[in-house]
Formats: sequence, structure tokens, C-alpha cells
Amino acid sequence: EHAASMDSIPSMAVKETGSEVSASIEETNRVRAELGLKPLAEGKGSNKEAEAAERGRELAAQRKQEAEEEAMRAKLEDAKRKRQLHAKVSGKGIGEQLDGEEMDSAAAWVAKSRRGEEAAKAARSKA
Repeated sequence: EHAASMDSIPSMAVKETGSEVSASIEETNRVRAELGLKPLAEGKGSNKEAEAAERGRELAAQRKQEAEEEAMRAKLEDAKRKRQLHAKVSGKGIGEQLDGEEMDSAAAWVAKSRRGEEAAKAARSKA
């Protein structure tokens, strides 16, 4: 009985490479048809490994883009901070403000600055 079942096993043309034995999809489907099995899909649409690899590539690209955007945000924030710092320190210093003025003390400069602040405050309240 066992010998009779050995005769009904279909033969398959295979390719041996080292320790690997492989057959083409067409040859495998021919043997599966003889055994009454559903043929293998030949298209790549159902290949889950390819789909997973594509999702992996998409995620890697998305992470790379997010990292680039974060780097750009940091660069812009740094430029903004430098611009604000420069705006604070730019303008006339006390020495430049006193140049050509008849102020012989810091107290005179403070008094002049307060008069200027009061004038600006009054102008803002009128507006």
C-alpha cells in the first residue's frame, strides 16, 4: 500500500544550490494542481513582506522629514533669539548719548532719561 502511494506523487523539476532546493512558481503551481491544491499567487500584491518593507521605508522617510523639520525649527528659534538679543544691545550707549551733551554726571543723565520717559508716557496717554 505504501509503495502504491509513492507512485502517485508527482515529480517536480527543482534547482539545487548548495543546501537550498528551489522550484519556479509555475512548476510549483503545476504540482499543486496535480495534488488538488490552490495555486500560489504570482503577483506581488499579496506579498506581506514587500508591504511591510514599504511601510518601513515610509516610516523611515517620515521620521527623517520630522527630524529635518525639528532641526529647521531649532535653527529658526536660534536666529530669532540672536536677533532679539542684538535688538536689545543695539542703539546708543550711555557714552554715545552723553557725547556732545553738557552732562557732567550720571545723575544728570538719569534726570534727562526720566524727562524723556515722562514725555513718551504723556504722548502715549494722549494717543
